[in-house]
Amino acid sequence: TLDALSGGRVVLGAGLGGPIEDEYGSFGEPTDPRVLAGMLDEGLELLARYWTGEHVTHRGSHFTVDDAQLLPASTQRPRPPVWIGGFW
Repeated sequence: TLDALSGGRVVLGAGLGGPIEDEYGSFGEPTDPRVLAGMLDEGLELLARYWTGEHVTHRGSHFTVDDAQLLPASTQRPRPPVWIGGFW
């Protein structure tokens, strides 16, 4: 992973983006900010699980994952820092 290659110096920046209609709507994705926020939350929870290096199976409101594993596991413990930015 990039975290391993960088010696544990990765910081993930995440956010909903905007304008939502242009960025998501043009691809047929949901444009309701509450739905997108739920997708972001669920996706970040999945990333935290992937970074452990363990096998991940997940059935959520937005994503389904069957026995996925990300190796090598994250160097940083418990995971790389995640910075969330947003404009509401």
